[in-house]
Amino acid sequence: MNPPTNPVIASIFLAEDEALIGIAKGHSGFVRVTSELGSGSTFEIYFPADLESHTAEPTGESPLFDGKGQWVLVVDDEAHVRNSLKPSLERMGLQVVMATDGSDALVTYGRSHQKIALVLTDVHMPAITGITLIRSMRRTNPKLRIIAMTGMNEPNADQELTELRVEARLQKPFNLATLAAALTIALPS
Repeated sequence: MNPPTNPVIASIFLAEDEALIGIAKGHSGFVRVTSELGSGSTFEIYFPADLESHTAEPTGESPLFDGKGQWVLVVDDEAHVRNSLKPSLERMGLQVVMATDGSDALVTYGRSHQKIALVLTDVHMPAITGITLIRSMRRTNPKLRIIAMTGMNEPNADQELTELRVEARLQKPFNLATLAAALTIALPS
C-alpha cells in the first residue's frame, strides 16, 4: 500500500482506541502500523521491558492480603479487567461485586451501599468517568474507601484524585503485589 494511506489507517485506529494509545504512550511505548494491499493492516504495540519490577506470583499458600470477607465494588468498562480482578480479589478474601461503567456502579452502590467497604474504579470510562463517579460517591458517603485505576498518565486527573482523597492509585497494568499493597492502604485491619 502506498505510504500516504498509512496515516489514514492510523488515524482511524487512533480514533477508535485512544485509550490503548494513551496506555502505550503513558508507559513509554508506541504503536507501529503496517499495511499491505490485499493482506490487511497490522497494529503492533510495543512497551519497554521493565526487568526490575517483576514480582513472583503468589504460591497460594498465604494470600498477599486478607480481606476478611469485605465487599469490593469493581468498576471498569473493560470486561477483561473486571474478569481478571474478580478471582484475584476473591483469593484475597474479598466479596466482589462488579459494574460495567459509572452508571451501573451508581445503581449497584445504591442497592448495596451498606455492604460495600471499597470501590475499585477505572478513571477513564465513557459517559460517567471515574472522577465523576468518585465525586458522586463521596457526596453520598465521604468516608467511602476508593482505589482509582488508570492506564494513562494525566497530571490533571492525578490532581483531581488527590483533591478527592482516594486512598490509593493503581497504574495499569499492575501485578498482584501492587494490588495487595493498595488494598492494605485502603482497607487497614
